Amino acid sequence: PPAWPARRPASLPGGPAGGRDRRPRRRPPAAWVPPGRARAAPRPPSAGNRRLRVLVAVAGVLGVALTAYLLGPFKGGGGTVQGGASPSPSATRWAAYPAGWRPWRTTVYADAAQGVRKSGAPDMRGYGSGPHPTCVPGGASFYCAGQNALPIRVDAATGRTLWRAAARPEKTPLDRYGAQVLGVRDGVLLVRETVGNAAGDDETITVSGLAADSGRRLWSRQVSNQWTATALVGGLVLVPDGSGITARSPRDGAARWSVTLPSGYNCSYVLDGDRAFVDCLDHHTPSGAQRRLFALDPADGGLRRLGSAPSVVAAYAGVLDGRLVFVERRSSDPNTEDNPFDRVVLIDPAGGRARTVELAQQQDGDVGLGQGVLCFVTSNGRLAAFSPLTGKPLWSTATTLEQPGRPTYDGHRSLFVASASGRVAALDTRAGTLLWESYPRAGRVNSMSGPLADPVPHRGALLVAAPDGTLVTLDPAHPERKPVSG
Repeated sequence: PPAWPARRPASLPGGPAGGRDRRPRRRPPAAWVPPGRARAAPRPPSAGNRRLRVLVAVAGVLGVALTAYLLGPFKGGGGTVQGGASPSPSATRWAAYPAGWRPWRTTVYADAAQGVRKSGAPDMRGYGSGPHPTCVPGGASFYCAGQNALPIRVDAATGRTLWRAAARPEKTPLDRYGAQVLGVRDGVLLVRETVGNAAGDDETITVSGLAADSGRRLWSRQVSNQWTATALVGGLVLVPDGSGITARSPRDGAARWSVTLPSGYNCSYVLDGDRAFVDCLDHHTPSGAQRRLFALDPADGGLRRLGSAPSVVAAYAGVLDGRLVFVERRSSDPNTEDNPFDRVVLIDPAGGRARTVELAQQQDGDVGLGQGVLCFVTSNGRLAAFSPLTGKPLWSTATTLEQPGRPTYDGHRSLFVASASGRVAALDTRAGTLLWESYPRAGRVNSMSGPLADPVPHRGALLVAAPDGTLVTLDPAHPERKPVSG
């Protein structure tokens, strides 16, 4: 009989192939042979025909693989949730989540009957970390806190609240309380708590250790310098103390060492694994604003000033090959309007030398660095990536997200940005391909709700904390899956 076309799949990844009917065609029956007559044996194919068939088969397999790659989870149109097919899991793209996990949704706020307000528009006085929750992963749990919200422990697999700490001081109204989670060490959850006075013009800050398994308060220390940040460095928590910082044990708050910081400076920390750096700014010196960078030895608190520091208007982006990466603005005057970023500064902590790289295009927005890609995110939802080593543009991609925050990288060639409504966009880090955008997961909030908490990749899932108190997890391989209530 004549040769029939090889069977084709009903559809290719990413949607129907060409929009035509791809149902397999039936092979016709073998030619009828009268009874008593033998069918002629088929002639064996020649060596040339065999080679041709092998080449055709190989070409077909490669063609299907290439088509699947182009139309599968790497193509933005095929992965968009609104009206498109969801991307399929890939060992090289999405990490596997634990068995029993499901997308869930909950809130940092308890029921109104318990004296804790329901989710809604945040109080703009900003007690705590700002008008949004903060969450950190710890084993099989998330630990979260926020403005007017007590610290909680949430099961990472189901979203069920395991405990809610009674952390605020007695007789303190919840609308004057806020908390920020710092991390979990040695079975202790470290939180930074803020309590405002009745007039709303002053506040008291403490650093506390809560038992991670129960939320029971273990210790507290009042912060005497609110302009210096609090952070976990190695196995210690750094607490602002007068003119410097004191390193304390997470278990009982006992002091390990203290160090004095430059007077009049506001200091924060740059962390890179076991390395820690202190970034200090002073906007009120007689000679103008100044910035200093120090390498901090977590073992004994030793400070070593680096020979170079960026301008006071530079933003920290991340670490690349051991070097601290900042992006500087066109003008070093902090009062200058319309002041975009126009260069990259790479500082080598070992020798303190700085290298400056001009950006090929000036940029605005939030910035992040991951997997060797420097990414700027603007308020209109556009992302632009540059090489931090050459300043050359790598890609530019538009999303439909409203006022997204900084990018988060997952270690699988993907980055995520989230908006105040809980929408998330996923992009390929190297190519900038839009992989998908998710539906809103939170209520609409005021555009002045402040900066967003970064999305948190954990155990193959993605946690988003919205300003209205909503906590929601997504399956990056199937972002269209609806979350269940935790």
